Amino acid sequence: MVHGGSNFGLSAGANADDDGSNFQPALTSYDYAAPIDERGAATPAYFAMRAAIAASLPQRLPLPPAAPPRTTFAPTLALPYACLWDNLPAAPVATVAPAGNELLFGQDHGLVLYRRRIGPGAQLRVDGVHDYAVVHVDGEEVGHVSRVRHRALQSLPQLTLPRAQQAERTLEILIDSFGHVNFGPALGDAKGLVGEVQLQGVPLQHWQAYPIALDDAWIQTLQPLRAPTSRPGLLFRAQIVVETRGDVYLDMREWDKGYLWVNGQLLGRYWRIGPQQCLYCPRSWLRPGRNEVLVLDLHRTRAAAIRCANGLRANA
Repeated sequence: MVHGGSNFGLSAGANADDDGSNFQPALTSYDYAAPIDERGAATPAYFAMRAAIAASLPQRLPLPPAAPPRTTFAPTLALPYACLWDNLPAAPVATVAPAGNELLFGQDHGLVLYRRRIGPGAQLRVDGVHDYAVVHVDGEEVGHVSRVRHRALQSLPQLTLPRAQQAERTLEILIDSFGHVNFGPALGDAKGLVGEVQLQGVPLQHWQAYPIALDDAWIQTLQPLRAPTSRPGLLFRAQIVVETRGDVYLDMREWDKGYLWVNGQLLGRYWRIGPQQCLYCPRSWLRPGRNEVLVLDLHRTRAAAIRCANGLRANA
């Protein structure tokens, strides 16, 4: 690849083995350490290749174009602004068994919340997670199940629920989807909960499902927090200030897992486990002065800083 690129928004795909296992979602960045990086700047690899080519040519090569302009901003604290749980659709979709986003809502990306009341029982099994499930009981986050396998993640479908003897509890399973597999037999894999959910070995049926598309309409109608909350699933807001328009990389290493918008443009995803924790924002989406940054983090409950990075790696 000569020129890197970016899978802005929710446009990234994924790789997997033919049977759908070994799921590997693509990054927001499609830089690929290419000789010309995702913002259009020549890299050391480019100049090394240029020198090798020039050594075999009788004529002098023309000068490469100047790198696109860059800008910077000071570290900025993003404060809680809205709560995911206050911004669910008013009318959920009823489904006997959990089903994928596409079948329930015609939604192929974003988040889906599956909710129902449950009785006593401690052993929960969540099968068919596509692609990352955060499990809440009575508003408390109790664990996650990840289709992506990593030493820092729980990929087994079993979870132990608290207050097992309680007569009635609210179970909520928030599903975050990654990119679709875009080649081979697993092409177009469905997103959401595509398997069975069991409590003490008994299938759970009759769910309320809420689509959260993360689209412009959802962002523009967000209802701000009415009171402080310690429940995960918060949106944070900040203003970064740039003196001039130029490309920037936003460093999200203080954050956990989620999505990042700048001036209403969804840059893409970040995750504490990597490999991507810095996101590229082109100068065309910035304006001199104040620029609004919005972060949806699935786990974080406290304010954190957003910093300006030199590249995909903060110290690049």
